[in-house]
Amino acid sequence: MACLAGERACPPEDVGDIPGYFEFCKALKDPNHVEHESYMEWSGGDFDGEQFDSESVNWELMQYLRWSRDRYQNWGGVE
Repeated sequence: MACLAGERACPPEDVGDIPGYFEFCKALKDPNHVEHESYMEWSGGDFDGEQFDSESVNWELMQYLRWSRDRYQNWGGVE
C-alpha cells in the first residue's frame, strides 16, 4: 500500500471540526488576526495547508501497517 498523490495537508490534531480548521488557516494567513501568533506557535510556525507530502503519508501508513501486523502476530493469528 502506498500513497502516490494527493492534495493539501492534513489538519493538525486537535484543531477542531471543519469550521475550526478553516478559522485556523485564516488566522495563519492574517498576521493581524487575534489568534495568529498563538496558532503559529502551536503549529510550529511552518504549517502550510496547501502542501502535500506523500513521503510523510507513506511513513504514517508504514507505521500503521507495522503496528497492525505486530498486533496480529501477538494474537497468534486467526484460525
